[in-house]
Amino acid sequence: MCGPLSAAAQPADDPAAEPPDQPPEPDRSAEDSLGQGSLFDRPARRYGLFSGDFTRAEPTPWTIAFEPKLWYAAPGGDLEIGDGGLTDLGELNIDSPALSPKGEFHLRRGRWTVSLGGSVVETSGGFTATSPLEFGGLLIDTGERARGRITIDSAEAVLGYRLWEHASRPGMDGRPGFFGRFDLTGGLRFYDVGFSVERLTGPPGLAEAGIVAVHPIVGARIGFEFGDRSFVEADVNVGGLPEIGDVRSSSVSVQVSLGYRPIDPVSIQVGYRLRTSVLEEDADEYDGAIAGLFAGFVFRH
Repeated sequence: MCGPLSAAAQPADDPAAEPPDQPPEPDRSAEDSLGQGSLFDRPARRYGLFSGDFTRAEPTPWTIAFEPKLWYAAPGGDLEIGDGGLTDLGELNIDSPALSPKGEFHLRRGRWTVSLGGSVVETSGGFTATSPLEFGGLLIDTGERARGRITIDSAEAVLGYRLWEHASRPGMDGRPGFFGRFDLTGGLRFYDVGFSVERLTGPPGLAEAGIVAVHPIVGARIGFEFGDRSFVEADVNVGGLPEIGDVRSSSVSVQVSLGYRPIDPVSIQVGYRLRTSVLEEDADEYDGAIAGLFAGFVFRH
């Protein structure tokens, strides 16, 4: 019979025939070169250009550190009041060490650190003149009693930029066994220095002087941490300005410290600081240094 074939007996479709309609290709114009979708809807976990995957870095949080300390500091050098000539602080008995407040505040994010610091050093003492002395018109003869005083207030505002840091491979606790860092720093140092000499025997007399100065400073900080508990830090800076008006100033500061962190937010710190200064205003001058050991705490958040 030559009738039409049943549906079951129909020949198979010709492979060369056109395929049925397919859904349109998705628009991939928004995808980037990694093929992971647009930069706006890409998930945080993604694959990088190299083997393995990584998690998108979150914005670096702010780190705040407050460092109150006591500085057992002794001033040294010479002072002059009103063209009376330079006189050694030891001759005035105002070179003895004394406990002085000192503090620092650091605000850090990423590679940048903003630091504020300051100290107040004050000492006084009585003396008997071993030779004639003159302080701005005040004459103290040999054998006369007098009293001297000096106050050195200083403050710094510093901006630091981290050039280098390195952390070793994490240990079993997930924390690096060694961490090193190196920062360049620059800022301003402010001085307010006052000194006086008062005659205690004979006709009363008092000579006073004060110097206010500010100058730029540049320097570097370097630090190392060991086992996430112990650390060593060093901070060095220098600065100054030539004579502007009647004021000229310069300084050098060196600070080295050791620390131990018994619990995460709090560290104990001890160290040594030396700061030399040359300050002149009109006919008054202080040319000396302050040095001594310090101890305190570091509160970090």
